[in-house]
Amino acid sequence: MRQKAQVKLVELNLKKRLAHVWTQYITAKQHVDAYKTTIVPESRKKYELDLASYRDDRTDWPSVLASQREYYSDRVHYIQYLLAYKESSIQLQGFILTGGLTPPPGVTPPGHIDATPQPR
Repeated sequence: MRQKAQVKLVELNLKKRLAHVWTQYITAKQHVDAYKTTIVPESRKKYELDLASYRDDRTDWPSVLASQREYYSDRVHYIQYLLAYKESSIQLQGFILTGGLTPPPGVTPPGHIDATPQPR
């Protein structure tokens, strides 16, 4: 009975992790699509329009800088969401088998002062 309960516990933990990664994947994909199709192009268009307006002496330089900062900020957010999307995609393709190189909690690393028993 105990072995069956342990198998069920592992199964439930994997389902929980999969649901969390799937949610991250879907959210990041929606953000990437929104930034790629709407937010970044509109921000770029606004920046280019402000820059052209400055060249024609219709606006001041601080507003051009503000629109440039917004455009660059939108591009940075797009890249961050793209990174999150790719990471979650790779986790799903690898069946959420991540973290295999990290030691389990409570294990003393080799070379630590407590790793070898005291001689006395």
